[in-house]
Amino acid sequence: MKSDMVLEVKNLNASNGFALKDINLSLSKGERLGLVGKSGSGKSLLSRLIVRLESNFTIQSGEIDFLGANLLKLKSIRSLLGRELSYIPQEPLSALNPLHKIKKQILEPLKIHKTKSNDLDSLLKRLELDKSLLDRYPHELSGGQRQRVLLAIGLINFPKLVICDEPTTALDANLSLEIIKLLKEICEEREIATLFITHDLKLLSHFTSRVCIMKDGQIVEKVDSLSDIKSEYGKLLYDASNLPVREEKSLQERVKVLETKDFSVGTIKHFFFQKRFKSIISDVSLALHEGTTFGVVGQSGSGKSTLALGLNVLMSSQGSLKVFGKTLIQSGKLDKLYLKEVRKKMQIIFQDPFSSLNPRLRVKDIVSEGLLNTTMTKGEKLQTVTKTLNLLELDSSLLNRFPSELSGGERQRVSIARALAVGAKILVLDEPTSALDKVVQKTTLNLLNSLQEKLSLSYILITHDLQVLAHMCDYVAVIFEGRCIEQGSLKEVLANPKDNYTKSLFKALD
Repeated sequence: MKSDMVLEVKNLNASNGFALKDINLSLSKGERLGLVGKSGSGKSLLSRLIVRLESNFTIQSGEIDFLGANLLKLKSIRSLLGRELSYIPQEPLSALNPLHKIKKQILEPLKIHKTKSNDLDSLLKRLELDKSLLDRYPHELSGGQRQRVLLAIGLINFPKLVICDEPTTALDANLSLEIIKLLKEICEEREIATLFITHDLKLLSHFTSRVCIMKDGQIVEKVDSLSDIKSEYGKLLYDASNLPVREEKSLQERVKVLETKDFSVGTIKHFFFQKRFKSIISDVSLALHEGTTFGVVGQSGSGKSTLALGLNVLMSSQGSLKVFGKTLIQSGKLDKLYLKEVRKKMQIIFQDPFSSLNPRLRVKDIVSEGLLNTTMTKGEKLQTVTKTLNLLELDSSLLNRFPSELSGGERQRVSIARALAVGAKILVLDEPTSALDKVVQKTTLNLLNSLQEKLSLSYILITHDLQVLAHMCDYVAVIFEGRCIEQGSLKEVLANPKDNYTKSLFKALD
């Protein structure tokens, strides 16, 4: 092994149902390598095998050499993990301890390895983590803030190797680029070798040009430049990272199906015998027309998902909300009788399909759940479920499967099927494809557009992905720090953004 070689995986073969076959890759001091592929290709599995977090897999042959030592032969790598070798996982909410404050978790690697860092303040500043966040718990942070906390934990000891497993999935486009550039700077300054796992080749191009492409547990192509990709599979991944801009729809002869005026969403605080409303997002006025898509875009923590919950009456709100021309909420007063009718016509699709689907129910029971209180017979319900699944290009063989037996894309389509089965005409899509790889994302978005044309559906799309926004939306509202700072047609906002934040946000599309 060369003196400057940090990681070398040689002829690695491992299996447990799914198999990794003949994996060979290497990383020198300060070098950056991208590992790309569709969901289920084995990217994350390989990274977890390197850091010995997969105990159920049988290593059949091969070596994982780190700084001259074969990690597979070591009894434990605890003395290395967090000091010389860092792993930044994809899911921040499950990776962070919900019982400990952020400061304790960031400082934990220093305490475990009895090391000192004089760069904590500068690291937090570069990651745009305010010191006030240190006294909070993980659930009190936005998805983007939690991801940056994981980056801080991984980099606090400035290790020799950092393995980043989809570290920007939960971040908005601008912040993703900033994090990528920041990682690149830190790696160059400290000569940290980095294995960067992603499904977004366009994003990866800002970090490194050296790429390994994985498919079905094998590295099928290695390139030193993205322009050198020759395989059909590699080209498919590259094309999926580029979505075409949507053609604007006319509002003529289209009725308003949802309208808000000075709409605020927040929490109710009880103070003695008084109720006080504390807003998280304030004074949003928007109109959604039949058969169109209204996009809500903004950085992590701006209040986008809070707005989605408020529109679906899952959080307290003030102001006016009209659905299908009839007032549902007026000055905080809810029409509970009309809400029962609205529930059937307006549904929300959550960001994480795995946590929003009941793991104990089969697909047929999940999709038919909304039909339980109807007069339909068992046969009619099954017919409705099968018809809905066919609309979403899901095979009827999935009816008896559990969510854990489905792919990410299939789970998200089951979530959409559950909403459509009850006859929903308005779907509030809260980051519906952020957990999916780019190929599955493109398929799901095209399917949503197709369903909109067939069934005259109206969408409110919450997203931080500007490419998804440009591909799906007719009209756009930009949210910043709990307020709507700009809105208009997609064409207008893209061509002539007025607010400085909007201008900086859309730079990421260039």
